[in-house]
Amino acid sequence: MMNNSIIRLLPDEMDHFLYTQFDWEEGENYKHFPEGVEFVALERTPWYRYFKLTHLQSIAASLKFINPQMDTDRLEHCLFSIIENHFYRGFPESRVREIAEWVIGLHDSGRLRPSGRKRKVIFRPGTSLTRGEKLGIVGHLTSRSVGLSEEMIYEVLEGFQGRSNPIKMDDIAEALGCSKRTLQREFTADLKAYTKGLNDEIRYIADCEKFFNAIDTIVMENGTHNRSMIKLKSGLSGSRVAEICNEYGYY
Repeated sequence: MMNNSIIRLLPDEMDHFLYTQFDWEEGENYKHFPEGVEFVALERTPWYRYFKLTHLQSIAASLKFINPQMDTDRLEHCLFSIIENHFYRGFPESRVREIAEWVIGLHDSGRLRPSGRKRKVIFRPGTSLTRGEKLGIVGHLTSRSVGLSEEMIYEVLEGFQGRSNPIKMDDIAEALGCSKRTLQREFTADLKAYTKGLNDEIRYIADCEKFFNAIDTIVMENGTHNRSMIKLKSGLSGSRVAEICNEYGYY
């Protein structure tokens, strides 16, 4: 049974496991849904890598939701391929299996929902449109009047994914070509939460880099492998070291 979800295909050997309910006409750059449609994208920017188990859970749920015929083994196989091609680091096999079984259980009980948000304008993956051209299209199709729309701000925020520095209001205003005060008037609670989530990811990735660099240093020095030593070498807090250790199954 068809639903209104949309998913981008992965650019690797797993394509044949997925299908899209969204057909692009030749030369078409975007689709417009006046009432919005739920959109799930497995990729972000070309340089972005997922990094948390919650990301893998979300992807697994989306895969099963759009591919209801997938069994546990096939879903698990897909997840390992996705981890290899789209994640910062790998996860223990037992955790990946647990996620696959968890998603299948949700599906079988009728409680499975994809992770995504409503979109009114969806651009074709790989389109050559510039940010300015995209914003012009989004503004024309979604704004109540001349000015900013929530969809335009989301479009800019998604373009910031994968950067190394936290996102500031000045960055968003500059990308939109508006004043900071204008932006603040249109910045909804949902946009604030979304921006906070992106910045949390940026900080977490930076801390993961420190974490794994500390492990490399410990190995080179033939030091003791434990959380206390990682904390000392990385400069991270004990709670952050514990969080990353638990996420990746270390120590």
